[in-house]
Amino acid sequence: MPYGTDGPSALLLGLLALAALLTAAGAAAAAALTAALTAAGAALTATGRAARHAGGNTGGRAGRGARRLP
Repeated sequence: MPYGTDGPSALLLGLLALAALLTAAGAAAAAALTAALTAAGAALTATGRAARHAGGNTGGRAGRGARRLP
């Protein structure tokens, strides 16, 4: 069987296609994870900023209008 007709090349093409598919799936998963973490970080930042601004129970941080100790 001459090389490049049936056997090794078909297997190689199949492996290359599988590698390309896995790479694309990994890139999509990484992009989705990055987007989710970015959104979660933005939400936490906004929540903390709003809590500090309101002067509520913010772990000892003084909000707007809070009395500052010397």
